[in-house]
Amino acid sequence: MASPADNNTLKKLEGFFRESVSADSAKEFISDATKAFRYKENDQWTAAELKVLKGGAKSAATWLSEEVPSDVRLLWLTGTGSINFKPEQIARLKRYLEDGGMLFIDQAAGKGRIFIKARAMLQKTFGPERVKRIPNNSPLLSGAFAGGIGSDVRRVAYTYTIAARQPRLRMPLLWGVEQDGRLAVVLSPYAVTCPVEGIPVYGLQGLLTDDARRLAGNIVLYAALER
Repeated sequence: MASPADNNTLKKLEGFFRESVSADSAKEFISDATKAFRYKENDQWTAAELKVLKGGAKSAATWLSEEVPSDVRLLWLTGTGSINFKPEQIARLKRYLEDGGMLFIDQAAGKGRIFIKARAMLQKTFGPERVKRIPNNSPLLSGAFAGGIGSDVRRVAYTYTIAARQPRLRMPLLWGVEQDGRLAVVLSPYAVTCPVEGIPVYGLQGLLTDDARRLAGNIVLYAALER
């Protein structure tokens, strides 16, 4: 039988729960999540974007054990643990990026040490001063590249895990490395890959599905057209 003190504690917890559910951030999350579940495949692309995306794109895994082929426009690195590249792999990656390639890195579920390790690797490879926050007016985020073919993702929605902690966060948090006037590396501390794939993950720290897919689309299009 619960003591009076236990009952009071339970009542307080119930009150906290009701307050959190009725908070503005929770209401906005529920609204955004409802929109995401109504998503239909290819709804987020314009006809021009679909033409580029369906134009013979190929995908394959690489361990950077050899030089990346010159016709590979984008490397996509994701995971839930950490990364440890050997010096020869980093050298191949650097040559690939300097020759016009592009690299995107995220933490698959928004957890793990990939972001910290990747940023440290990039700072060591390119210099700390070149690894910078990508501003919200970047063409990658506004969609104003290649004649404005991209989507405007300067305002995005996050999963409840992030929205509850940072209710005012509305813009993508991305770091990047520029090479010859273009973004060669885009690095995200939050999950993009899992939302893009529609993979349900408890406590996911990332963008909601629709915005993740729009951002991913911009990255693919940018890599294909801004070489």
